Amino acid sequence: MTGQDIAIVSGCDRIRYASYVGQQLYARRHGFGYHLELAPFDGFSGYWHKVAALRAHLADHDWVVWFDDDAFVTDLDSTFLRDALEDAERAGAWLAIAPSCDDELNGAWAAYNTGVFALRNGPHAHALLDAMSAAPMADIEAWWDSDRLGVFTHGDQDALVWFVESSSLESSVHWVDPLGWNARPWHFSGSIADPPVCHFPGHPDKSLAIAELARRLGTDETLVRPRGHTKKYDGVHAQVPSIGPVAEQLRRTSIIFRRFVRRVRRKAGWIRANRSWS
Repeated sequence: MTGQDIAIVSGCDRIRYASYVGQQLYARRHGFGYHLELAPFDGFSGYWHKVAALRAHLADHDWVVWFDDDAFVTDLDSTFLRDALEDAERAGAWLAIAPSCDDELNGAWAAYNTGVFALRNGPHAHALLDAMSAAPMADIEAWWDSDRLGVFTHGDQDALVWFVESSSLESSVHWVDPLGWNARPWHFSGSIADPPVCHFPGHPDKSLAIAELARRLGTDETLVRPRGHTKKYDGVHAQVPSIGPVAEQLRRTSIIFRRFVRRVRRKAGWIRANRSWS
C-alpha cells in the first residue's frame, strides 16, 4: 500500500474549527491525499455533506477516510491510520469504523460512529454512498433497534448502519478500537498525543471544549501546536481562532443558564399537562 492510495476527506459548509490544520499536516507527513470540502453540494446539507464529499473522491483512491470537522488529529507521527487500513485489507474489509466509546457524553453510545471512518474503493462502498444519498429516514427510524445499535441520530450515521446491517455486510467490516479513532477529551492525560485522534461530538459548546483541552494540554486550538509557539509545522503557520479565559468562563456560564432554562421549560410543560406541581 503506497501513501497516495489513501486520502483523508473532511469538510463542512463553513470553517468552524481548526481541525483541518492537523488533518492536512498528518496527511502531508504520511504521504496521503487530503481534500477539504467547504463549498456546498446541491441537495446535501448538514450531516449529508460528508456523503457528497466522499462520493467526489472515492473513485480516485484505494481508500478514503472521512474526518468530521470536530475530529482532530493530535499525533502527527502516529501510523494509526495506515496500520488500521493495512489490517482491514488483510481481512478483506471494505469499511473500517469504530463504535462509540463506552463512556460517551450523556450516555449517547452508538454501535457505529461516523465521525471517523474509511471506505475502500469498490462496489460495496459506492453502493453505500448511493444508498445514503437517498436514505428513507422514516423507515430507518422505524427499523432501528436502540438496544442493539445505540442512539438514533437522525443523520448519516443511521443511514450507514441501516445499509450495512440490512445488506448483511457486517462480516466484512473492520472494527477499530474507539480510543484509536474516536477518543474524547477526557481520555487525554498528560500528553496531547495519548490517543492519536480527539473527537468532540455531543458537546453543547464544542469551541469551548476544544479550548479547554488545548489550555489543559498546553497547545493552541489546532491541538497539535504548543500554545504561543512560533515554530512552523512542516512549513505551515496557520492562524487559528483562540478563546481566552474570560470568554471561556462566559461560555461555561451560558451553558449552565441554557440547561437551567431547558429544565424550567420541561417542568412548566409537565405542570400544564398534569395540572400539578408534583
